[in-house]
Amino acid sequence: CETFGCTHAIAVNSATSGLLAACNAIGVTNEEVIVSPYTMSATAAAPAFLGADLRFVDIEPNYYCLDPKMIALNIAETGKVKAIIATNLFGHPSELKLLAQLAHASGAYLIEDNAQSPFAVEDGAFAGTIGDIGVFSLNVHKALQCGEGGIIVTDNDEFAHSMRMFLNHGEVAGGPIGLNLRMTEVSAAIACAPLSRGREIIQDRINQAEKIIDVFSGHADLLPPTIRGDCSHSFYCIAFRAPWQLRDIIVKQMNDEGVPLRAGYLSPLYALPAFAEYAAECPITEGVEREIILWENCGWSPTDSQI
Repeated sequence: CETFGCTHAIAVNSATSGLLAACNAIGVTNEEVIVSPYTMSATAAAPAFLGADLRFVDIEPNYYCLDPKMIALNIAETGKVKAIIATNLFGHPSELKLLAQLAHASGAYLIEDNAQSPFAVEDGAFAGTIGDIGVFSLNVHKALQCGEGGIIVTDNDEFAHSMRMFLNHGEVAGGPIGLNLRMTEVSAAIACAPLSRGREIIQDRINQAEKIIDVFSGHADLLPPTIRGDCSHSFYCIAFRAPWQLRDIIVKQMNDEGVPLRAGYLSPLYALPAFAEYAAECPITEGVEREIILWENCGWSPTDSQI
């Protein structure tokens, strides 16, 4: 709460559990929930588990987050959205304030999947704190981690109470039915260490990313990441783009030299068997996935000479 300026911060055993608790708190049942097709599966699995009618909406071509224009079209078409779940992908914030306006104007809520973007900023506010509920990850693959865990943040007292009950067998405290999704004390103690120097850790990732981007800047076939003017990027990953005809060639040649580049991020979620019933057409997402090259900045710390 002190670090991110929020009223409630609730520890949980994983960000996936946090997303489930957040969806439960706002009352997701069989209503429409808008999610990105270009995100880790838990973002969509949490509302689907509660019976939501998932709507996969296409992403922006430059920042890889949900496209507000496409969301506005979807809301106008259906008029029955319960929530927008915005993934702040690779360390870059979605257009969070605009998404919050779109959600609230239609009587819906904005949940932020902020697993990849601690300390990223949009227009002076931390990603994860702009929506009605934000979910942070402390998984081992994240810059701030305790092996496994998550944190849910909100300024809404009612949502906070509901989530605390849901995470801790709510029926014994006079609340609704709940599960056991608590963070252990050992995990919490470990998590305090990276959180105490969180800004330093993220600034180190930013510094590394800037050096790596600078090295690649002379490569005519590699498009570096772009950052929206009112945002700062926390660089969980460095997302380059290359023409699809060259992408795999570039990655293989760099891998052969020991450079940890990765071709692609993941298939659009609607292409996976688990989400096959939620068919969608997202050409921007599919085009980006054919061209994306990732340096997983959270997991590598090369020296300056190696860069």
